[in-house]
Amino acid sequence: MASYLTASHWIVAVPDLEGSAKVKVDGFRNRMVEMSGKTLADITVFDVPRTLKVGTLDTLMTLSDEVSRTDSYVEGVVKKVERQVSESYFASSTAELLKAGKEITPGSIKPLQMYVPGPDRGPIPVHDWASNFKWDTNTWGENQESLADILRRLTTSAEKIDTDIRIYTQAYQERKTAFITAERKKSGNLMVAALEDIITPEVLSRSGSEYIPSDSEYLATMVIILQKAQEETFLETYTTLDAESVPLGPEGRREVIRGSPVVPGSARRLAEDKDGYVLYTVVILKKFVDSFRTACREKRLAVRDFNYDPLQAGSIAKEVEERNKELTAALAQLKTESRRKYGEIMQVWFHVKAIRVFIESVLRYGLPVRFAAILFKIHRQPGTNNTENVNKLLSIVKEEWKSITGGRSGFDDAYNSKANTNDPVIPGISDATSATAQPFVFFDLDIKFGLGLMV
Repeated sequence: MASYLTASHWIVAVPDLEGSAKVKVDGFRNRMVEMSGKTLADITVFDVPRTLKVGTLDTLMTLSDEVSRTDSYVEGVVKKVERQVSESYFASSTAELLKAGKEITPGSIKPLQMYVPGPDRGPIPVHDWASNFKWDTNTWGENQESLADILRRLTTSAEKIDTDIRIYTQAYQERKTAFITAERKKSGNLMVAALEDIITPEVLSRSGSEYIPSDSEYLATMVIILQKAQEETFLETYTTLDAESVPLGPEGRREVIRGSPVVPGSARRLAEDKDGYVLYTVVILKKFVDSFRTACREKRLAVRDFNYDPLQAGSIAKEVEERNKELTAALAQLKTESRRKYGEIMQVWFHVKAIRVFIESVLRYGLPVRFAAILFKIHRQPGTNNTENVNKLLSIVKEEWKSITGGRSGFDDAYNSKANTNDPVIPGISDATSATAQPFVFFDLDIKFGLGLMV
Protein backbone atom coordinates (compact mmCIF):
# COMPACT_ATOMS: atom_id res chain seq x y z
CA MET A 1 0.00 0.00 0.00
CA ALA A 2 1.12 3.55 -0.63
CA SER A 3 2.63 5.55 2.21
CA TYR A 4 0.82 8.76 3.06
CA LEU A 5 4.11 10.58 2.36
CA THR A 6 4.37 9.33 -1.22
CA ALA A 7 0.71 8.77 -2.12
CA SER A 8 -0.85 10.81 -4.91
CA HIS A 9 -4.21 11.08 -3.11
CA TRP A 10 -5.76 10.96 0.34
CA ILE A 11 -9.37 10.20 1.15
CA VAL A 12 -10.55 11.72 4.42
CA ALA A 13 -14.01 11.22 5.93
CA VAL A 14 -15.24 13.48 8.74
CA PRO A 15 -18.55 13.86 10.60
CA ASP A 16 -21.03 16.01 8.69
CA LEU A 17 -23.99 16.95 10.83
CA GLU A 18 -25.09 19.66 8.39
CA GLY A 19 -25.23 17.27 5.46
CA SER A 20 -23.12 19.39 3.12
CA ALA A 21 -19.87 17.87 1.92
CA LYS A 22 -19.15 21.00 -0.11
CA VAL A 23 -19.09 23.06 3.08
CA LYS A 24 -16.48 20.68 4.47
CA VAL A 25 -14.41 20.98 1.29
CA ASP A 26 -14.50 24.78 1.60
CA GLY A 27 -13.46 24.50 5.22
CA PHE A 28 -10.39 22.42 4.36
CA ARG A 29 -9.46 24.78 1.53
CA ASN A 30 -9.74 27.84 3.76
CA ARG A 31 -7.74 26.17 6.51
CA MET A 32 -5.02 25.29 3.99
CA VAL A 33 -4.71 28.87 2.79
CA GLU A 34 -4.82 30.18 6.36
CA MET A 35 -2.09 27.87 7.67
CA SER A 36 0.22 27.58 4.66
CA GLY A 37 -0.54 30.49 2.36
CA LYS A 38 -0.39 28.17 -0.65
CA THR A 39 -2.23 25.32 -2.33
CA LEU A 40 -0.78 22.05 -1.12
CA ALA A 41 -3.54 19.93 -2.67
CA ASP A 42 -6.62 20.04 -4.84
CA ILE A 43 -9.57 19.29 -2.55
CA THR A 44 -12.86 17.93 -3.86
CA VAL A 45 -15.85 15.90 -2.69
CA PHE A 46 -15.40 12.12 -2.90
CA ASP A 47 -18.83 10.85 -3.86
CA VAL A 48 -20.03 8.17 -1.42
CA PRO A 49 -23.81 7.65 -1.37
CA ARG A 50 -25.27 7.95 2.11
CA THR A 51 -28.17 5.73 1.11
CA LEU A 52 -26.12 2.54 0.84
CA LYS A 53 -27.64 -0.22 2.96
CA VAL A 54 -26.09 -0.23 6.42
CA GLY A 55 -27.21 -3.63 7.70
CA THR A 56 -26.27 -4.72 11.21
CA LEU A 57 -23.20 -3.76 13.22
CA ASP A 58 -21.93 -7.34 13.06
CA THR A 59 -22.30 -7.31 9.29
CA LEU A 60 -20.39 -4.04 8.99
CA MET A 61 -17.56 -5.29 11.19
CA THR A 62 -17.25 -8.45 9.07
CA LEU A 63 -17.37 -6.39 5.86
CA SER A 64 -14.68 -4.08 7.23
CA ASP A 65 -12.19 -6.94 7.06
CA GLU A 66 -13.51 -8.19 3.71
CA VAL A 67 -13.43 -4.82 1.98
CA SER A 68 -9.86 -4.28 3.22
CA ARG A 69 -8.75 -7.52 1.55
CA THR A 70 -10.70 -6.68 -1.60
CA ASP A 71 -9.13 -3.23 -1.71
CA SER A 72 -5.63 -4.73 -1.55
CA TYR A 73 -6.45 -7.28 -4.26
CA VAL A 74 -7.97 -4.71 -6.62
CA GLU A 75 -5.03 -2.36 -6.10
CA GLY A 76 -2.75 -5.22 -7.13
CA VAL A 77 -4.75 -5.67 -10.34
CA VAL A 78 -4.52 -1.91 -10.96
CA LYS A 79 -0.71 -2.08 -10.74
CA LYS A 80 -0.63 -5.15 -13.01
CA VAL A 81 -2.73 -3.39 -15.67
CA GLU A 82 -0.62 -0.22 -15.34
CA ARG A 83 2.49 -2.31 -16.00
CA GLN A 84 0.97 -3.85 -19.14
CA VAL A 85 -0.14 -0.43 -20.40
CA SER A 86 3.40 0.84 -19.89
CA GLU A 87 5.20 -2.15 -21.42
CA SER A 88 2.91 -2.45 -24.46
CA TYR A 89 3.14 1.30 -25.12
CA PHE A 90 6.93 1.22 -24.87
CA ALA A 91 7.21 -1.87 -27.11
CA SER A 92 4.91 -0.47 -29.81
CA SER A 93 6.56 2.98 -29.70
CA THR A 94 10.00 1.39 -30.01
CA ALA A 95 8.85 -0.73 -32.96
CA GLU A 96 7.44 2.34 -34.72
CA LEU A 97 10.69 4.27 -34.27
CA LEU A 98 12.78 1.39 -35.58
CA LYS A 99 10.47 0.89 -38.55
CA ALA A 100 10.84 4.58 -39.39
CA GLY A 101 14.62 4.26 -39.14
CA LYS A 102 14.81 6.67 -36.21
CA GLU A 103 17.28 6.46 -33.37
CA ILE A 104 15.94 5.60 -29.92
CA THR A 105 17.26 8.16 -27.46
CA PRO A 106 16.20 9.48 -24.03
CA GLY A 107 13.03 11.47 -24.64
CA SER A 108 12.29 9.95 -28.04
CA ILE A 109 9.28 8.14 -26.57
CA LYS A 110 6.75 10.58 -25.16
CA PRO A 111 5.21 9.98 -21.71
CA LEU A 112 1.85 8.27 -21.86
CA GLN A 113 -1.18 10.01 -20.37
CA MET A 114 -3.56 7.69 -18.53
CA TYR A 115 -7.29 7.97 -19.24
CA VAL A 116 -10.53 6.66 -17.74
CA PRO A 117 -13.90 6.64 -19.57
CA GLY A 118 -16.19 9.42 -18.32
CA PRO A 119 -20.00 9.39 -17.96
CA ASP A 120 -20.40 9.80 -21.73
CA ARG A 121 -17.72 7.08 -22.28
CA GLY A 122 -15.29 9.68 -23.62
CA PRO A 123 -11.71 9.49 -22.29
CA ILE A 124 -10.88 11.72 -19.31
CA PRO A 125 -7.35 12.16 -17.89
CA VAL A 126 -7.23 9.96 -14.80
CA HIS A 127 -6.41 12.80 -12.38
CA ASP A 128 -9.42 14.82 -13.62
CA TRP A 129 -11.63 11.74 -13.41
CA ALA A 130 -10.48 10.95 -9.86
CA SER A 131 -11.11 14.52 -8.67
CA ASN A 132 -14.66 14.33 -10.05
CA PHE A 133 -15.46 10.71 -9.20
CA LYS A 134 -19.17 9.94 -9.05
CA TRP A 135 -20.75 6.75 -7.78
CA ASP A 136 -22.14 4.83 -10.80
CA THR A 137 -25.70 4.10 -9.71
CA ASN A 138 -26.64 2.49 -13.02
CA THR A 139 -23.91 -0.13 -12.71
CA TRP A 140 -23.57 -0.68 -8.97
CA GLY A 141 -26.92 0.46 -7.65
CA GLU A 142 -27.29 2.31 -4.39
CA ASN A 143 -29.75 0.85 -1.93
CA GLN A 144 -31.27 -1.94 -4.02
CA GLU A 145 -28.88 -4.58 -2.66
CA SER A 146 -26.62 -5.13 0.33
CA LEU A 147 -23.06 -3.85 0.60
CA ALA A 148 -21.87 -7.47 0.62
CA ASP A 149 -23.60 -8.15 -2.71
CA ILE A 150 -22.18 -5.01 -4.31
CA LEU A 151 -18.72 -5.89 -3.03
CA ARG A 152 -19.02 -9.40 -4.48
CA ARG A 153 -19.95 -8.00 -7.89
CA LEU A 154 -17.00 -5.59 -7.74
CA THR A 155 -14.67 -8.45 -6.83
CA THR A 156 -16.00 -10.55 -9.72
CA SER A 157 -15.38 -7.66 -12.12
CA ALA A 158 -11.81 -7.25 -10.85
CA GLU A 159 -11.16 -10.98 -11.22
CA LYS A 160 -12.42 -10.93 -14.82
CA ILE A 161 -10.17 -7.97 -15.65
CA ASP A 162 -7.25 -9.78 -14.02
CA THR A 163 -7.96 -12.91 -16.09
CA ASP A 164 -8.42 -10.98 -19.35
CA ILE A 165 -5.13 -9.13 -18.92
CA ARG A 166 -3.35 -12.39 -18.16
CA ILE A 167 -4.77 -13.94 -21.37
CA TYR A 168 -3.75 -10.97 -23.54
CA THR A 169 -0.30 -10.86 -21.94
CA GLN A 170 0.23 -14.61 -22.40
CA ALA A 171 -0.84 -14.40 -26.05
CA TYR A 172 1.65 -11.59 -26.64
CA GLN A 173 4.47 -13.44 -24.87
CA GLU A 174 3.82 -16.59 -26.93
CA ARG A 175 3.93 -14.60 -30.18
CA LYS A 176 7.08 -12.83 -28.99
CA THR A 177 8.79 -16.14 -28.21
CA ALA A 178 7.78 -17.54 -31.61
CA PHE A 179 9.16 -14.45 -33.36
CA ILE A 180 12.45 -14.56 -31.44
CA THR A 181 12.82 -18.25 -32.28
CA ALA A 182 12.20 -17.59 -35.99
CA GLU A 183 14.50 -14.56 -35.98
CA ARG A 184 17.21 -16.65 -34.32
CA LYS A 185 16.86 -19.21 -37.09
CA LYS A 186 17.31 -16.48 -39.67
CA SER A 187 19.91 -14.20 -38.12
CA GLY A 188 21.78 -16.49 -35.72
CA ASN A 189 25.28 -17.66 -36.50
CA LEU A 190 25.92 -20.80 -38.53
CA MET A 191 25.79 -22.96 -35.40
CA VAL A 192 22.09 -22.20 -34.84
CA ALA A 193 20.66 -20.54 -37.97
CA ALA A 194 18.20 -22.47 -40.11
CA LEU A 195 20.01 -23.86 -43.12
CA GLU A 196 17.06 -23.61 -45.53
CA ASP A 197 17.98 -19.99 -46.32
CA ILE A 198 21.73 -20.71 -46.43
CA ILE A 199 22.03 -23.85 -48.55
CA THR A 200 19.95 -22.81 -51.54
CA PRO A 201 20.06 -23.84 -55.22
CA GLU A 202 21.80 -20.54 -56.01
CA VAL A 203 24.50 -21.11 -53.39
CA LEU A 204 25.10 -24.68 -54.54
CA SER A 205 25.32 -23.54 -58.15
CA ARG A 206 27.91 -20.87 -57.34
CA SER A 207 30.04 -23.36 -55.38
CA GLY A 208 29.90 -25.90 -58.20
CA SER A 209 28.58 -28.59 -55.87
CA GLU A 210 25.64 -30.93 -55.85
CA TYR A 211 23.77 -31.78 -52.66
CA ILE A 212 23.26 -35.55 -52.44
CA PRO A 213 19.62 -36.17 -51.41
CA SER A 214 19.02 -37.94 -48.11
CA ASP A 215 17.41 -40.94 -49.79
CA SER A 216 20.52 -41.69 -51.83
CA GLU A 217 21.49 -45.35 -51.59
CA TYR A 218 25.26 -45.05 -51.13
CA LEU A 219 26.31 -41.44 -50.53
CA ALA A 220 25.40 -38.64 -48.09
CA THR A 221 26.19 -34.94 -47.93
CA MET A 222 27.35 -33.78 -44.51
CA VAL A 223 27.13 -30.16 -43.31
CA ILE A 224 30.13 -29.19 -41.17
CA ILE A 225 30.51 -25.96 -39.18
CA LEU A 226 33.99 -24.92 -38.06
CA GLN A 227 35.79 -21.85 -36.88
CA LYS A 228 37.63 -19.91 -39.53
CA ALA A 229 40.90 -20.51 -37.71
CA GLN A 230 40.42 -24.25 -38.32
CA GLU A 231 39.77 -23.87 -42.03
CA GLU A 232 43.29 -24.45 -43.36
CA THR A 233 43.83 -27.56 -41.25
CA PHE A 234 40.40 -28.87 -42.18
CA LEU A 235 41.06 -28.59 -45.91
CA GLU A 236 44.36 -30.43 -45.48
CA THR A 237 42.94 -33.24 -43.37
CA TYR A 238 39.22 -33.69 -44.04
CA THR A 239 39.83 -36.68 -46.33
CA THR A 240 41.44 -38.49 -43.39
CA LEU A 241 38.53 -38.00 -41.00
CA ASP A 242 37.23 -41.31 -39.64
CA ALA A 243 40.22 -42.97 -41.33
CA GLU A 244 39.78 -46.36 -39.60
CA SER A 245 36.18 -47.02 -40.61
CA VAL A 246 36.19 -48.19 -44.23
CA PRO A 247 37.80 -51.59 -45.00
CA LEU A 248 39.84 -51.20 -48.22
CA GLY A 249 41.98 -54.37 -48.35
CA PRO A 250 41.88 -57.01 -51.10
CA GLU A 251 39.21 -59.66 -51.34
CA GLY A 252 39.33 -61.91 -48.35
CA ARG A 253 41.56 -59.50 -46.44
CA ARG A 254 39.36 -56.38 -46.35
CA GLU A 255 40.23 -55.47 -42.78
CA VAL A 256 43.96 -55.22 -43.42
CA ILE A 257 43.70 -51.75 -44.91
CA ARG A 258 41.29 -49.14 -43.67
CA GLY A 259 40.48 -45.62 -44.85
CA SER A 260 38.13 -42.64 -44.57
CA PRO A 261 34.55 -42.65 -45.92
CA VAL A 262 35.03 -39.08 -47.25
CA VAL A 263 34.96 -38.64 -51.04
CA PRO A 264 38.23 -36.84 -51.97
CA GLY A 265 37.75 -33.37 -53.41
CA SER A 266 34.14 -33.12 -52.26
CA ALA A 267 34.59 -30.26 -49.74
CA ARG A 268 32.68 -27.12 -50.73
CA ARG A 269 32.73 -23.81 -48.83
CA LEU A 270 29.16 -22.43 -48.88
CA ALA A 271 28.93 -19.72 -46.21
CA GLU A 272 30.70 -17.60 -43.59
CA ASP A 273 29.19 -15.51 -40.78
CA LYS A 274 30.21 -12.48 -38.75
CA ASP A 275 31.02 -14.63 -35.72
CA GLY A 276 33.90 -16.35 -37.48
CA TYR A 277 32.19 -19.61 -38.42
CA VAL A 278 32.33 -21.17 -41.91
CA LEU A 279 30.11 -23.84 -43.44
CA TYR A 280 31.41 -26.68 -45.57
CA THR A 281 29.72 -29.66 -47.16
CA VAL A 282 31.51 -32.94 -47.81
CA VAL A 283 30.27 -36.15 -49.37
CA ILE A 284 30.81 -39.46 -47.55
CA LEU A 285 29.72 -43.05 -47.81
CA LYS A 286 26.26 -43.15 -46.29
CA LYS A 287 26.94 -46.33 -44.32
CA PHE A 288 29.49 -44.48 -42.14
CA VAL A 289 27.51 -41.40 -41.10
CA ASP A 290 27.55 -42.22 -37.36
CA SER A 291 31.27 -42.92 -37.10
CA PHE A 292 31.99 -39.83 -39.21
CA ARG A 293 30.02 -37.69 -36.76
CA THR A 294 32.08 -39.08 -33.88
CA ALA A 295 35.32 -38.35 -35.70
CA CYS A 296 34.24 -34.76 -36.40
CA ARG A 297 33.27 -34.23 -32.78
CA GLU A 298 36.74 -35.38 -31.69
CA LYS A 299 38.24 -32.72 -33.98
CA ARG A 300 35.84 -30.06 -32.60
CA LEU A 301 33.92 -29.89 -35.87
CA ALA A 302 30.14 -29.50 -35.63
CA VAL A 303 27.98 -31.64 -37.90
CA ARG A 304 24.48 -30.26 -38.43
CA ASP A 305 21.45 -32.29 -39.49
CA PHE A 306 19.90 -31.01 -42.68
CA ASN A 307 17.61 -32.44 -45.34
CA TYR A 308 18.00 -30.37 -48.46
CA ASP A 309 14.81 -29.36 -50.27
CA PRO A 310 15.12 -26.69 -52.97
CA LEU A 311 11.44 -25.83 -52.53
CA GLN A 312 12.15 -24.76 -48.92
CA ALA A 313 14.69 -22.11 -49.91
CA GLY A 314 13.70 -18.76 -48.37
CA SER A 315 11.12 -20.39 -46.08
CA ILE A 316 12.71 -19.03 -42.89
CA ALA A 317 12.48 -15.45 -44.13
CA LYS A 318 8.80 -16.06 -44.82
CA GLU A 319 8.36 -17.56 -41.35
CA VAL A 320 10.00 -14.52 -39.72
CA GLU A 321 7.69 -12.23 -41.66
CA GLU A 322 4.63 -14.23 -40.60
CA ARG A 323 5.70 -14.41 -36.94
CA ASN A 324 6.35 -10.65 -36.99
CA LYS A 325 2.83 -10.00 -38.28
CA GLU A 326 1.40 -12.17 -35.50
CA LEU A 327 3.53 -10.41 -32.89
CA THR A 328 2.47 -6.97 -34.13
CA ALA A 329 -1.19 -7.97 -33.97
CA ALA A 330 -0.83 -9.43 -30.45
CA LEU A 331 0.99 -6.29 -29.26
CA ALA A 332 -1.70 -4.04 -30.74
CA GLN A 333 -4.36 -6.09 -28.97
CA LEU A 334 -2.49 -5.96 -25.64
CA LYS A 335 -1.96 -2.22 -26.00
CA THR A 336 -5.63 -1.54 -26.78
CA GLU A 337 -7.08 -3.94 -24.23
CA SER A 338 -4.76 -2.95 -21.39
CA ARG A 339 -5.77 0.70 -21.80
CA ARG A 340 -9.43 -0.27 -21.85
CA LYS A 341 -9.02 -2.55 -18.85
CA TYR A 342 -7.21 0.23 -17.01
CA GLY A 343 -10.33 2.39 -17.21
CA GLU A 344 -12.47 -0.53 -16.02
CA ILE A 345 -10.25 -1.46 -13.07
CA MET A 346 -9.98 2.16 -11.93
CA GLN A 347 -13.78 2.33 -11.86
CA VAL A 348 -13.89 -0.84 -9.77
CA TRP A 349 -11.14 0.35 -7.42
CA PHE A 350 -12.76 3.69 -6.66
CA HIS A 351 -16.11 2.05 -5.98
CA VAL A 352 -14.40 -0.38 -3.59
CA LYS A 353 -12.77 2.64 -1.92
CA ALA A 354 -16.17 4.31 -1.63
CA ILE A 355 -17.64 1.24 0.08
CA ARG A 356 -14.66 1.06 2.41
CA VAL A 357 -15.03 4.73 3.33
CA PHE A 358 -18.74 4.20 3.95
CA ILE A 359 -18.22 1.18 6.22
CA GLU A 360 -15.39 2.74 8.23
CA SER A 361 -17.26 6.03 8.60
CA VAL A 362 -20.44 4.35 9.89
CA LEU A 363 -18.43 2.23 12.32
CA ARG A 364 -16.53 5.26 13.54
CA TYR A 365 -19.12 8.04 13.52
CA GLY A 366 -22.24 5.96 14.13
CA LEU A 367 -25.82 6.27 12.89
CA PRO A 368 -27.61 7.95 11.30
CA VAL A 369 -25.20 8.11 8.38
CA ARG A 370 -23.71 11.59 8.61
CA PHE A 371 -20.23 11.98 7.18
CA ALA A 372 -18.50 13.80 4.33
CA ALA A 373 -15.78 12.13 2.25
CA ILE A 374 -13.09 14.44 0.88
CA LEU A 375 -10.47 13.69 -1.81
CA PHE A 376 -7.07 15.38 -1.61
CA LYS A 377 -4.87 15.35 -4.73
CA ILE A 378 -1.44 16.09 -3.32
CA HIS A 379 0.69 18.70 -5.10
CA ARG A 380 4.23 17.45 -5.57
CA GLN A 381 7.33 19.00 -7.10
CA PRO A 382 9.23 16.47 -9.26
CA GLY A 383 12.77 15.80 -8.14
CA THR A 384 12.32 17.37 -4.71
CA ASN A 385 11.65 16.10 -1.20
CA ASN A 386 7.98 16.83 -0.58
CA THR A 387 7.91 15.48 2.97
CA GLU A 388 7.69 18.90 4.61
CA ASN A 389 4.71 19.99 2.50
CA VAL A 390 2.93 16.64 2.94
CA ASN A 391 3.33 16.73 6.72
CA LYS A 392 2.17 20.35 6.70
CA LEU A 393 -0.95 19.31 4.79
CA LEU A 394 -1.62 16.53 7.29
CA SER A 395 -1.37 18.99 10.16
CA ILE A 396 -3.85 21.24 8.34
CA VAL A 397 -6.29 18.34 8.00
CA LYS A 398 -5.93 17.62 11.71
CA GLU A 399 -6.61 21.23 12.64
CA GLU A 400 -9.72 21.31 10.51
CA TRP A 401 -10.80 18.00 12.05
CA LYS A 402 -10.61 19.60 15.50
CA SER A 403 -12.67 22.51 14.24
CA ILE A 404 -15.29 20.16 12.80
CA THR A 405 -15.65 17.99 15.90
CA GLY A 406 -15.31 20.92 18.31
CA GLY A 407 -14.57 18.51 21.14
CA ARG A 408 -18.15 17.24 20.96
CA SER A 409 -17.64 13.84 19.39
CA GLY A 410 -15.08 12.35 21.69
CA PHE A 411 -13.30 10.81 18.72
CA ASP A 412 -9.98 12.43 19.64
CA ASP A 413 -10.21 10.93 23.13
CA ALA A 414 -11.02 7.52 21.72
CA TYR A 415 -8.08 7.78 19.36
CA ASN A 416 -5.62 8.91 22.03
CA SER A 417 -6.83 6.20 24.37
CA LYS A 418 -6.37 3.60 21.67
CA ALA A 419 -2.82 4.83 21.02
CA ASN A 420 -1.85 4.06 24.62
CA THR A 421 -3.24 0.52 24.86
CA ASN A 422 -2.38 -2.86 23.50
CA ASP A 423 -6.02 -3.65 22.71
CA PRO A 424 -6.80 -5.18 19.34
CA VAL A 425 -7.72 -2.81 16.55
CA ILE A 426 -11.47 -2.26 16.29
CA PRO A 427 -12.78 -2.26 12.72
CA GLY A 428 -13.38 1.30 11.67
CA ILE A 429 -10.75 2.66 14.06
CA SER A 430 -7.32 2.95 12.48
CA ASP A 431 -4.39 1.43 14.31
CA ALA A 432 -3.07 4.45 16.18
CA THR A 433 0.49 3.12 16.13
CA SER A 434 0.65 2.93 12.31
CA ALA A 435 2.20 5.60 10.07
CA THR A 436 -1.20 6.72 8.75
CA ALA A 437 -3.23 6.31 11.96
CA GLN A 438 -5.49 9.32 12.44
CA PRO A 439 -8.51 10.18 14.61
CA PHE A 440 -10.57 10.42 11.41
CA VAL A 441 -11.19 7.96 8.57
CA PHE A 442 -8.10 8.17 6.37
CA PHE A 443 -6.91 6.25 3.32
CA ASP A 444 -4.01 6.95 0.99
CA LEU A 445 -3.72 5.75 -2.60
CA ASP A 446 -1.27 6.17 -5.44
CA ILE A 447 -2.51 6.84 -8.95
CA LYS A 448 -0.23 7.05 -11.98
CA PHE A 449 -1.23 10.20 -13.86
CA GLY A 450 1.02 9.30 -16.75
CA LEU A 451 3.73 6.77 -17.48
CA GLY A 452 6.99 8.53 -18.19
CA LEU A 453 9.04 6.22 -20.40
CA MET A 454 12.71 6.94 -20.93
CA VAL A 455 15.35 4.70 -22.44
